[in-house]
Amino acid sequence: EFRMSDAYSFHRSFSELNNFFPRVFRAYERVFRACEVPTVAAEAGVGFMGGERSYEFLTPSSNGDDYVVECPKCGYIANRDVAVAAYPSGSGRPNALERIETPDCKTMDDLAECVGCKRSGLAKTMVFAGSSRLVMAVVRADYDVSLEKLGRLIHEPALQRATDEQLRQAGVVATHAGPFRLHPDTVVVVDQSVIETPNLVCGSNEEGVHFRNANFGRDFDAHYSGDISRIRSSALCRHCGTSMNISRALELGHIFRLGDYYTNRMDLRLRDETGREFYPQMGSYGIGIGRLMAAIVDTHHDADGIIWPVSVAPFLSYLMTIGKSRSVRDTGDAIAEYLEHEVLYDDRDESIGTKFKDYLLLGIPFRIVVSPATMTDDTVEVYDRIASSTHTVDVDTLPEFLAARQREYLDRARESTHAL
Repeated sequence: EFRMSDAYSFHRSFSELNNFFPRVFRAYERVFRACEVPTVAAEAGVGFMGGERSYEFLTPSSNGDDYVVECPKCGYIANRDVAVAAYPSGSGRPNALERIETPDCKTMDDLAECVGCKRSGLAKTMVFAGSSRLVMAVVRADYDVSLEKLGRLIHEPALQRATDEQLRQAGVVATHAGPFRLHPDTVVVVDQSVIETPNLVCGSNEEGVHFRNANFGRDFDAHYSGDISRIRSSALCRHCGTSMNISRALELGHIFRLGDYYTNRMDLRLRDETGREFYPQMGSYGIGIGRLMAAIVDTHHDADGIIWPVSVAPFLSYLMTIGKSRSVRDTGDAIAEYLEHEVLYDDRDESIGTKFKDYLLLGIPFRIVVSPATMTDDTVEVYDRIASSTHTVDVDTLPEFLAARQREYLDRARESTHAL
């Protein structure tokens, strides 16, 4: 389940959208900072949403379904699906093209063993179905195809792996596919890694046969060429040459600069004060509410349960009484009344141990205990769940004490800077 808190903006011009978009970006940063969740904003793909550009807000997580790439030197950061890196240039002069028999090679590992080279010496071919055409993507075998980059390059946002029937109709031999003898409607897209590497072993599109010393531009060409591969863990930053880090992360929010992607397609036009018609420029903004809660819990917990930050805690305080004394119960009732909605009053007829355990599981920041012992000097015991500290507080000054602690934690959250 991915429940979103969505928002959209409409603007009279692209410049107005460009001026508004950074304001939402900064607002999202403040939201996640207030929630005390470490986040990073990374350039991301637009995917099925379409549009011109997007940014994800991600939190580090070993269970995350995204990967974020970061350069520790220059600060470049992006989702792995769109991240760019410096490609190592291959060396050597182009050799004569050779036809080699490879009848038992069904995988890239089989082929590497058969021809006696590393995966970096092989070209890997994958075929996808677009809206009305087949697309053959050719990358070096030590890379994977990024559907986001590929779709953006050829303006096909909804690519799917081609079926066996589609491959058959296009004359593609699945186990030995390559950019040769293809149906004229098949679009060939070659990755920069293939362009930079001479003398690759490549599928011939003939059963049981590969080509050795295949070179782009001499032996095969492409309708499109560019960066269509996912970067690897050893990749160097294209901007400063530093080795980049790749880590798993969980997406918490995503904002899109859509432009007129939807308004143009829907023919949604507005008229300004001069009578000029125009397509509104759109922005789309979303936070995954359930994911954000999960990230908060993942960040703020201990062996006993959740520890909610004060900014998002369902209640600021948990109030409980010990014993059956009427004066203890009356004091508890009075505290609950003047703390109002900020307190969860546990007046159940349960044991002290049960209430203490339930409090820890709930993770409310402060626990207030009224007991016969505290009543002797008109005080209460306040346990700070965040700091793991216990305080004796006069009943009359309890609201001020709680407010001061709340301000302290909120100020600390606002001043903190979170990064991966």
